[in-house]
Amino acid sequence: MIQKEKMLLITSFGMLGFFVGTFFQKSFCEFQSGCWDWLQILIGCSILLVPAFFLSIFMFWMGDDVYQKWSRFTLLWIPFSIILFLLASGSSGGFVFPTDHQILILYLPIIFSVISISIIAMTVLLRKKK
Repeated sequence: MIQKEKMLLITSFGMLGFFVGTFFQKSFCEFQSGCWDWLQILIGCSILLVPAFFLSIFMFWMGDDVYQKWSRFTLLWIPFSIILFLLASGSSGGFVFPTDHQILILYLPIIFSVISISIIAMTVLLRKKK
């Protein structure tokens, strides 16, 4: 099982990739043709780690039993969502007809957050009943 500090460090790198990719994309890819594709993949994969980063900060104040259940779910969800994002088609779309990447970037973090909060709440409630 990954310790709380390691989980925070791993998700911090995801946040770093998200912010670097988002705020410095024009300076990185100004003269390179294939750079935009790789940068979009970096931003897409790292945005999936944004809710995990905030939840891993929250986990420092929770008990170890809550953290262990949440981290088991997280260690399965994050690789699954990254693989799903990489396998999704990235054809052009727009506001009316979004691409698979855009749909996954929107919904995967929301689903992860809802399931994580449910796991945390159920674990805390079951612990209080005992």
